Parts: sequence; structure tokens; C-alpha cells
Amino acid sequence: VRGESDYSTGIAISEPKPGNFELNVTVTSDLQGIQIDAPKPLGKTVSERVRLQAVMHEKSDGLMYNIHYADWLKTAIYADKNSEISGQIMLGGQSANESLSGLQVAGVIKNLDIQPWLDWQDNLPETTGPSLLDKIDSLDIRLAKLQLKDQSLDNLLIKGKQTDSKWLLDLSSPQLKGVVSVPEDINNTAPLDVSLEYLKLNVNDEDENEQENNKQSADLWPPIKLAINSLKINNLDLG
Repeated sequence: VRGESDYSTGIAISEPKPGNFELNVTVTSDLQGIQIDAPKPLGKTVSERVRLQAVMHEKSDGLMYNIHYADWLKTAIYADKNSEISGQIMLGGQSANESLSGLQVAGVIKNLDIQPWLDWQDNLPETTGPSLLDKIDSLDIRLAKLQLKDQSLDNLLIKGKQTDSKWLLDLSSPQLKGVVSVPEDINNTAPLDVSLEYLKLNVNDEDENEQENNKQSADLWPPIKLAINSLKINNLDLG
């Protein structure tokens, strides 16, 4: 993120109970003049106008943060006096739910090409301190279409929960169904554990050069433990 933009600020003080004052601070901007180097719809050019509204609501026992960005990302995040975080980060335009235990990322997304996001993540600088992403406890995301290279998944539902040492992801779509266990540190002792009830793939013919590229890229994959009960490739049932 770089650049600068005009913004407006509003401050309101209320007294819901005698002697109990609460502060609301609202910041709004069209972000023109700021560039966000990320895939759409999160990213934007310097000249684009994208509405941002951020509201901080001071309560007697903590702070509530409501953020609306481009009618695509909305948050309702509550931080109590002990810095415990709860609420929801909603993707796709729906309203976020503040009355949740823990912090959840949820949403309904029409179309997502995952490769640009993976490339973007690879180019992010390494961070050493804690971030909001470390506070996420669960996922509840529905994707109308997920594109990964030449594979497409329709109506993919992702439900996930983070434990102390790993993420457990439940995946369900017409093309695949199963559970993925993602350790905090993926290695040969603690591999990515993928257990699928079924997997249906459509594979196109590749020339020799493409096959060689795939062999080389396979060396870059993390350690994986894979189990598939039912596998179909191009409608060929392999059991």
C-alpha cells in the first residue's frame, strides 16, 4: 500500500447511561491517490476511487471496529479490555456478524482465480510480529467457482477451524469432498494430511514440455499424506 488520499473524519460522543460516555470515530475516503498492490477486488490503482469507511466505537468494556471496503469486504471486530478478539470478516458484500465467539472469516464469493493470490502471497515481505490473521479461529466460505490453473471447482463450501497446532478444513463441492489437516509447520514429520471421499478431475492432454515442467514443479510441493476413496479422471472411474 502506498500513496496518499483525502479523507474526512467524524467524531460523536454519546451518553447511553448517566455518566457513561461512549466515543464514535468515523473515517471515510475514496482512496484516490493510493495504490494497493493486490489482486482484485482488494487491489486498486492510484487513480481508482474505492470507498472506504472505518468506524471505531468505544464501549465500556472494549472497542468495536467496523470497516466497509468497496462493498466487498466488511468487518465487525470487537476487542475487549484484555485484547481478546471476536467477530467476523465478511467477504462478498454481506454484513458482518459481531456476536461471535472468536474471529471468523466468512462470505459468498462468485468467482475466484486462486493463482494470482498465491503469487501475491509469495511476494509479500516476511513478518515477524503478530497480525490479525493469527487471531482467526474459523472459516465459513462458499465459492460459486474456484479456478486453479486448469481445474475448476463449482459451489465449493469451505468450513474450517483452527486448533492450537493446525487447521482442519472441511471441503465440499460436486468435484471433491473431504477433510484437509494443515499443520502449523508443514514438514516430513507433520505433512499436509488430505483425506477425500471423492475427487473428480478433468485432465487435458499435455505435450512433453508441459509434462517436464510439471515434474519439476512437483518438487516444490510440501510433504503431503493423501488418501482418496473414489477417484475419477475424465469420467474414468479409478476406484
